[in-house]
Amino acid sequence: TDHRNASADIYGQTTLLTVSQDPCDGHNDSSTQGCLSETDATARVDRECLAEKYTNHGEYVSCVAKTVRTLREGSEISASLALHLVTLAARSDVGKKQ
Repeated sequence: TDHRNASADIYGQTTLLTVSQDPCDGHNDSSTQGCLSETDATARVDRECLAEKYTNHGEYVSCVAKTVRTLREGSEISASLALHLVTLAARSDVGKKQ
């Protein structure tokens, strides 16, 4: 398997994602066996990183990044979906002072 590391600097926080050729690359739906749809992946992130418990935005983004990394390592989501989910977390208002 071809593994490469990609890092994304999102609001000053560097997130490392392993990018590899796997069955989920190019698929953001569950049409490929074992790959989560965007809806299912988002639900998994929501369960792991309950938005209500975070008063610090960086901690929330870090939780999402760790959850996404686990999904990538298990070949459950594509690299593009992983980056999309982390970007959404970084752009969210979760944990930001109102």
